[in-house]
Amino acid sequence: MGCCYKNGAERHRSGVSIRISILMLLLAVLLFMSGCVERKIDGDVILFEYLWWVFPAFLFVGAIGTIGGVVALRGNKGPRIRRLAWAAAIIGPIIALLFPPSVRIPPMELDASEFRLQTGFWFAPQRQELVFDSTEVIEISSSRSVGHRIVETELVCTHSNGSVQRIPVGDQLLQALPDVVTFAKKSGVLIRDLR
Repeated sequence: MGCCYKNGAERHRSGVSIRISILMLLLAVLLFMSGCVERKIDGDVILFEYLWWVFPAFLFVGAIGTIGGVVALRGNKGPRIRRLAWAAAIIGPIIALLFPPSVRIPPMELDASEFRLQTGFWFAPQRQELVFDSTEVIEISSSRSVGHRIVETELVCTHSNGSVQRIPVGDQLLQALPDVVTFAKKSGVLIRDLR
């Protein structure tokens, strides 16, 4: 009876641990997609940064996903539970190592003349800066992925010298977008919202 469960309790434990792991991993995705960005005013500068609890929440979710996946892998399980357990055991550490440092990036800074922000993951950051006085047009455009579920928004900025700059709109910039539009209009920048 190598393919069967020894008792109902073992089967129940593995099913519960894998369900908790999958739930925690889905919670991590929701956390990442929810924004969780705070707006602060520091003199003439507006700062947009992730809330304090986002960092430990990603660590917690990654740890629970990993532990639940490893616990579910113990013993003889069906192929479906083993696949889910392996997924949780692999994705959990990825979430714990990849996302928490990425939300500890410097805050986005916005003032009447420009904005500065860092995008990307902690191991491959990209610094974005836009000076309103040297910008003629900002287009806010959206595109859908192949499955039409994820909408990606970006700023397409045309500068006075004719160069074009594309800036992906992440959580911080999405929260700051109304302020960016207000300051850009005050600087004489034409705004086109193509969403």
